[in-house]
Amino acid sequence: AGLVDESRRDGAGEAKGLYERALAVEPSSDEIACDYATLLHARLGLADEAANVLKAVLERNATNVLAMCKYGRLFEDGYKQHDRAEEMYRRALDMDPTCVTALCSLGTLMQDILQDYQSASTFYRRALEVNPKHTTTLCNYGTLLHDAMNDFERAEDMYKAALATEPTHPTTLCNFAGMQRERGDVAAAEKLYRRSIASDPSDSVNLCLLANLLREAK
Repeated sequence: AGLVDESRRDGAGEAKGLYERALAVEPSSDEIACDYATLLHARLGLADEAANVLKAVLERNATNVLAMCKYGRLFEDGYKQHDRAEEMYRRALDMDPTCVTALCSLGTLMQDILQDYQSASTFYRRALEVNPKHTTTLCNYGTLLHDAMNDFERAEDMYKAALATEPTHPTTLCNFAGMQRERGDVAAAEKLYRRSIASDPSDSVNLCLLANLLREAK
């Protein structure tokens, strides 16, 4: 089992208090409320509290696309209610067809949960038409091309584009390394794993992946 990083938990607890103070000063700030909801859900695991915050935002402003996307993420990750997540993402797109977060989130949902790879590809392409440098979309599209479509050349293009925008993006480095390992390019895989570890030396997943690579290669 993993160990709890007490310093991170303490930091999140302090952040919670600061957000609550900010909301006491500006109770109608949707931006602060959405950030607060993200902290509650992603860092503190308080899904119900996050849901209440997002509900209040949408009651004030039923067209708030950011809140819809965050609520979709909460349904997807916090409650595992994938139908509700898709509904929220599509509502966000109805309000703003160029919302990259909603497009990328729908692509990921189609890819990972529904395994509808063609629809996933369509959403990723739409997201990249809006923002060709959106790192998460580039990374996820690369993974789709690699894992589901066996299109290693296009996947490499996506991974390289993501790293051109964000050179230390850990998921891209890890996934690109895995693809290079699958291709048999151990040297390239090792280099990518080491780059990822350099950016986050406490990432136990990449530490183990590099150890396994070196163990098998030598």
